[in-house]
Amino acid sequence: FILLTITYNALLGIARGLNEFKWYVAFEVLKQFFLVLIGLFLLIVLKWGVSGAIVAAVSSMIPLAFIGLARYRMFWDANIRADFGPILMLGFQLALFDVIASVLPTLDKIFLGISETVETVGLYGAAFTLAGYATIFMIPFRKTLFPFVSEAYKKKDFEGARLYAEQTIKYALIALSVFLLGVGAFARELILVFFGSAFLQALPMVYGLLGVVMVMSFAQLLNVPLVAVERVKEMTAWQVLGLLTAVLLGMFLVPVFHGMGAVALLGSAFAVILFGYARLARKYLRIKYGSLVKTLALAGGLLALMAVFQQGLVERAFAFILAECFFLTGLVVWKIVSWKELSFIAEQALNPLRALKFLFK
Repeated sequence: FILLTITYNALLGIARGLNEFKWYVAFEVLKQFFLVLIGLFLLIVLKWGVSGAIVAAVSSMIPLAFIGLARYRMFWDANIRADFGPILMLGFQLALFDVIASVLPTLDKIFLGISETVETVGLYGAAFTLAGYATIFMIPFRKTLFPFVSEAYKKKDFEGARLYAEQTIKYALIALSVFLLGVGAFARELILVFFGSAFLQALPMVYGLLGVVMVMSFAQLLNVPLVAVERVKEMTAWQVLGLLTAVLLGMFLVPVFHGMGAVALLGSAFAVILFGYARLARKYLRIKYGSLVKTLALAGGLLALMAVFQQGLVERAFAFILAECFFLTGLVVWKIVSWKELSFIAEQALNPLRALKFLFK
């Protein structure tokens, strides 16, 4: 699994370095496609349980490894020589950065596991999974940030790097907000479909985590251009601070507030990281936050209303349509984007679905 993961990420790096974004997205989409397809077969048909999930995770990358190795075979020449010193040093910094980034989102579940029942952990896990679905259509924007910002920065086109980062993050947050409102409106039905009626108790945690997802996603979007301009050391320092915040808060919040305490823990930790990343992005990229803050404030306010408005399905569907119309119209009235830009955002958000069509032309 580790070797396949290394190979898969190497292929993603090559595709991104060559600016082959359609192949990059195709690899990502196909990985999830194979994972779901193989996983459903092993779990539902063969009833393999946990071992089936492990086999599915490994198997999903095997066909992609062969496809990628065949496409980029020119890079596997044993005679190629390079100075690996700078690569290893940067790799070590990124490895430390990624270790902290991997541990941080799990601390909420660790503290729940220590002090709470299995039932509470299960409810929280379901809520976290459901809230995370809304981030899928933000992926295309996040994936294109690094190469363009990095290239502009290395050419000393600092204004170009700023504009690209700022506009792309704004578009990603708008796409995210549209789908967050959808999950917020139909959270009850989504829980029933994916997890069953026993998990309806997780509904308050879903709404809390939708707010956390907004903060996490903003931080993750700022993460990409900051890595592109090689600010990994400073970013790691803020991650450590966020990690300490999570540990300190987890000792008090989770035992008292249970699942909602874990929500508050995660949100506070990523708020600290977002604050630090925002300072770094302003310092090194001169990013302006006016339109970004307005977008999140508008979406956050509507999401809060969705959480309060718990009526029947028909009423919530009507409220969802009104909220989306108000959100999109508010963006145009506030001059955050134009209607033409909204059309572009919708087109880019659907890129993961188009990647399969591109691959099988």
